[in-house]
Amino acid sequence: MKLNRRARVALADANALIGQYETILAGDGLTPDESQRGLARKSSAVKDKVEELRLSLPASLFESYAVELQAGIKLPDQPEAMRNVNAMLARNGASIQSALDSLKSDISEGPAFPAKAGISQAIAQLGAFWPIAVLTAMIELTIPLVLWLFTYLGLIWARYRVEKTALISSKENTNEH
Repeated sequence: MKLNRRARVALADANALIGQYETILAGDGLTPDESQRGLARKSSAVKDKVEELRLSLPASLFESYAVELQAGIKLPDQPEAMRNVNAMLARNGASIQSALDSLKSDISEGPAFPAKAGISQAIAQLGAFWPIAVLTAMIELTIPLVLWLFTYLGLIWARYRVEKTALISSKENTNEH
């Protein structure tokens, strides 16, 4: 599709802004706050240019042409010819209108710029991921504590048995003498 001058300029500006966005995203020497502000500005500017590009396309001209075709023509003395021509014009108008409708459905609003990441956003999402959080807490906290406790109790039990065996041995030794 050949673009008009306004659309070409908007497309070139949008591409340049995307390049600047990627440069900021690379983050050479920028603090996280500076990067966040710069990325938000560039994202907004890109959205503005995309909207300008969308508005520069001649969709409204085609839409009015489709409505005019669907309205038909009047031929006072020739009703048969008028019916045939209007049927053909209505089909052409409907075809143009359906093509325009499919273009409109393809145009969607871009995603919102993400908020600054942090612990508050992570906690806000905890409700959606509580099963994973419980499983992680169990694996990371409960299992090591239980293993440590069993090891400690096992060592105490082994010491008790060694001491009891030593006590029994010493009593047997004293009884033999």
